[in-house]
Amino acid sequence: MTVTYVGMGYIYYDGGEPPEIQPPIPAHITGDIIFAGCINTVGVTITTSSTGWTKLAENLDNFGWTWFWKRATSSGTAAPVISSTFPNLYGWCFVYRGCASGTPYEDATLGDEFNTLDIDTETITTTDKNRLVVAVALIENNGSLTGAPPIGWTLDDYKRTSQGSDASIAIISKSIPTASTVSAVEIATIPAIQYHCVLTFALIPASTVKINIGDTWQDLVAMKINIGDSWKDVSSIKQNIGDNWKDVYEK
Repeated sequence: MTVTYVGMGYIYYDGGEPPEIQPPIPAHITGDIIFAGCINTVGVTITTSSTGWTKLAENLDNFGWTWFWKRATSSGTAAPVISSTFPNLYGWCFVYRGCASGTPYEDATLGDEFNTLDIDTETITTTDKNRLVVAVALIENNGSLTGAPPIGWTLDDYKRTSQGSDASIAIISKSIPTASTVSAVEIATIPAIQYHCVLTFALIPASTVKINIGDTWQDLVAMKINIGDSWKDVSSIKQNIGDNWKDVYEK
């Protein structure tokens, strides 16, 4: 299965003290992976009281930069309630579809907070084929992007607001067909030097084959066969249907 970008809800902002936001989730279905990216203009902890959300990454330097994620339990998954202790809190929810069960990502790498014109991804390493590498940039600026996306990448989304002290989010992605090291690239440049922070990770595609364990259907993510007393990965299985060989399993 191929991992695809679904969309993003609008930016939710609260300049009160203490601030609380509930960024809306765009249209989604059961099993979709929902991410929330958050900025606080003071480097304090950002938390959520909502059930099922996991903190993916956090950088508390001059600003607070935090990412959460959750697997949608229905097409009506409630937006997370996110809070902090100081004003100027921003949040966005965005959705990807077709991800593996369990932890749907690998090698999530958080960059440092930078105060520069150029915004770069982090270098990460994928462990298997057909990964979708995603870089999410949270930016304390609402100007236009120059040079986005880099060659070979897709600009999945870019949203910005002039509320408070300004903020924006840029998401780029790239399909990686084989396990490899994906080097850092420049996402874009912004009109003025401003703080920003980038999280880069690889989304793992869902298996197209499932196995029933304890009356629960789960993704079959790997299969091995013993050849000469050595276990080897099975990369694919084919079945002849109507004199045509069809894939029934592909790793």
